[in-house]
Amino acid sequence: MDYKTPFELAKTACTASQTKVSWSISQMLLLGILAGAYIAFGGWLMVSVTYDVPGGLGKFLAGVVFSVGLILVVIAGGELFTGNCMMPLGALVGCTPMKNIMRAWFW
Repeated sequence: MDYKTPFELAKTACTASQTKVSWSISQMLLLGILAGAYIAFGGWLMVSVTYDVPGGLGKFLAGVVFSVGLILVVIAGGELFTGNCMMPLGALVGCTPMKNIMRAWFW
């Protein structure tokens, strides 16, 4: 199987943490705005598609169509807060100062 060991996962999280704290404020804001727009588009699309669809089929379609917004965040690029929740691992390992992580979380 092709999988990462816990050590490799921690190393990857540390590298991602270092990368994210190095972004400028304008980069963080732009990526956050783009992610919000993609999620809003997914929400709008979900409401449009499921407008008159009854019952379980409507809920199924809502889940399928809303995920388009999440897919856009990953593929087209965007930064949601949930993607930053493993950044403290970088502080625990010692590769990223916690004040830089808090700055990235704020912006």
